[in-house]
Amino acid sequence: MPTAHHPHHDLMISKLELSFPLNSEEKQALLELPIQIVDVKSHQDIVKMGDKPSQCCLLLGGFSCVYKLTREGRRQIMTMHIPGDIPDLQSLHLEVADINIASISACKVGYIQHKDLHRLCERFPRLTSAFWR
Repeated sequence: MPTAHHPHHDLMISKLELSFPLNSEEKQALLELPIQIVDVKSHQDIVKMGDKPSQCCLLLGGFSCVYKLTREGRRQIMTMHIPGDIPDLQSLHLEVADINIASISACKVGYIQHKDLHRLCERFPRLTSAFWR
């Protein structure tokens, strides 16, 4: 059963098309991808190192960062993310999260189940390249 089309899908498609042209079948498959949307307050962890993820997070609004903790317990920011980014895409291939992701501002996050992303990439191998770019 197709999922309702939300503007969040358009954000993901636009971001992917910045570096990779998508055909109409690929776009339609992305539009049908189930996304669970959650509001996250500022300065909250979205993913914690050591988690056993079953989903990836698509940043739909706000700003987030990937960070690690130093020996002194201070946060060291490794990467900043903007809407349209999937900061934990590598979790598709990891049993345990090796990074922390936190909101810098209030964020809107779309969670996409790993099983749905795997199925999508198996059906549309070009999308695998698009995601990794």
